[in-house]
Amino acid sequence: MTSNAPHEPWDAETNAAEWDRRYSESDSMWSGNPNEALIYAVTSLEPGTVPTFTTGPTPTTVPTALDVGTGEGADALWLAEHGFSVTAFDPSAVALGRARARDTQGRVTWVQGGIEDAPIDSTFNLVIAMYPVITHTEANLTRLLSFVAPHGRLVFVHHVVDPDTIHDGHFRFVVTPEQFRAFIDTTPGWSVALDETRARHVTTGAGSGHSTDRIVVTTHRA
Repeated sequence: MTSNAPHEPWDAETNAAEWDRRYSESDSMWSGNPNEALIYAVTSLEPGTVPTFTTGPTPTTVPTALDVGTGEGADALWLAEHGFSVTAFDPSAVALGRARARDTQGRVTWVQGGIEDAPIDSTFNLVIAMYPVITHTEANLTRLLSFVAPHGRLVFVHHVVDPDTIHDGHFRFVVTPEQFRAFIDTTPGWSVALDETRARHVTTGAGSGHSTDRIVVTTHRA
């Protein structure tokens, strides 16, 4: 989920209410398409073998994925279509209602909640955090990493923001790619598999105002 987020940190209750308000302002907030950065990250690391997206032994069961801040669900549905058993959470009931409506085959488990309070106690082969609006605290970053199974990977993608303006607006509080990478570099048991800056080609939806993404893919070493 990416957004024109507010200019102060939210608690979980305010977060859900504010996102519901924003989603209710239009029939859809996002383009409805999976993010190019997600497709690139997944397919470039293991081309042709997306369902075995793990650095450990080939799974004997369907690999699992978690979408953190799924929004209207396009990324979660793309993962489900490509062989993952997907769980996706978001604080907004409005957004999840739209995601469920698109999930006509019931392929995704949709859960309401944010990074601080989503009732998720499993670990996953693949975790994705696409433009997440996560307040920058050690507790939130630690919980994000806790979702990743041993040998699994975490795809973190966010907009590249001008350093001169990063302290304006919600990026004062939201975890940036630089902060995420720094946390990984100082956390034992983790390594970086990919760290790239790529052009972003989105012309519709609330995320169309950004032109460059940074993609950081990390591996949970066991």
